[in-house]
Amino acid sequence: MVTNLTQRYSKLGAAAFYSIILNIFVITLSYEFGGTPIITGLMLLANTLLLLWDWNSFRIFFNQPLIEDNKNRLEYDIIWQVTGLILFVFTASLQDLYR
Repeated sequence: MVTNLTQRYSKLGAAAFYSIILNIFVITLSYEFGGTPIITGLMLLANTLLLLWDWNSFRIFFNQPLIEDNKNRLEYDIIWQVTGLILFVFTASLQDLYR
């Protein structure tokens, strides 16, 4: 099975997932699940940080001008690309162990 890894829709996915995880977090708080609010709260925090990371892309929705960003972003650094590839290969190799 061949999979394509792309970041083309990552911002859209993070924006859509924010409303979903926010609702799940509120439900777990209201029903007093054991440790689940901690996990969903951390997921909500992580998603909030993802949205803040790409805040410049979302500024247009709030009628604010885009800021020209000339500095190199971390995802274009070769070390992160190699690290991502290593993690992907590691995860794919573990997948065979649990079948």
